[in-house]
Amino acid sequence: RHIDAPQGHMSLLLLILAIWAINGSWGVEKLPRNKIPSRFEPLKRSGPGPSVHLLDLTDTSRGYEDVWMLQKALVEHRLHLRRRPDASGGETLGILEEQLSKLTLDADIPAQNADFLVLVEHPSTYTLGTGSTEENVRFSEEERQHHQLIRTERGGEVTWHGPGQLVVYPILDLTDYRCDLHWYVRALEEMVIGSLEELQVADVGRIEGLTGVWSGDEKVAAIGVKVRSWVTMHGVAINVDVDASNGFNRIVPCGIATRGVTSISRSRPGVKMEDVKRAVLDSFQRVFEARIVADR
Repeated sequence: RHIDAPQGHMSLLLLILAIWAINGSWGVEKLPRNKIPSRFEPLKRSGPGPSVHLLDLTDTSRGYEDVWMLQKALVEHRLHLRRRPDASGGETLGILEEQLSKLTLDADIPAQNADFLVLVEHPSTYTLGTGSTEENVRFSEEERQHHQLIRTERGGEVTWHGPGQLVVYPILDLTDYRCDLHWYVRALEEMVIGSLEELQVADVGRIEGLTGVWSGDEKVAAIGVKVRSWVTMHGVAINVDVDASNGFNRIVPCGIATRGVTSISRSRPGVKMEDVKRAVLDSFQRVFEARIVADR
């Protein structure tokens, strides 16, 4: 994929991509199931929590690969500032600003250490986790010419992103929360559960041994994450008002053939994306004991 960047930043960008290619990938599917706690344990901070800067990209559909590159730039910038807290960001800030420009997004990037929460709605896209099998992809080689299928470095099996789905990408330094990937996955689930309970979605919760959030025995939110040096990327896809028979019928969602997929709108007909976003942000602040700062 061609990346249009000034020559001064190109060498650093290529180095970043090389580091991402060789860096170990952490996926939910690699966690020992018998060691994953089934309940969320609150942080119980003794003082104020960190600020998390909101990047809301839901004003229009955003291409998956563009937002993926933005996530990588945010992680690299976060790690750079952790290593050099007195620095201004240097070239990592320049690359980050270029990615924001590609998304026609004018946002103030803080010069100090900062976490981010990216909200987005993608066009129809299928993604595979780093270790997922293509056996769960049901369309033929010929049909693949008409569908975008991308292998990523997140955990989990194949899933679908598309219109009517809210995707939440937290870029968090877990050293400010809890350095425990099991805890982080449970926290993401807790964030969604709190959101959906606020929206009065029926029968919301977890299913023992399975990752994600469920309404009855159907999945309403899927989780797949990547953690690099305790900084997170990828995240949660919440089905707000999607046609499950359209996007998900060409795959075995998350590799689970025995359970279906649902949307919030099935319990709450006419639910608005803005209402779901508001509930997610409120729940995020409660679960992660952090403060959302809206940059735009």
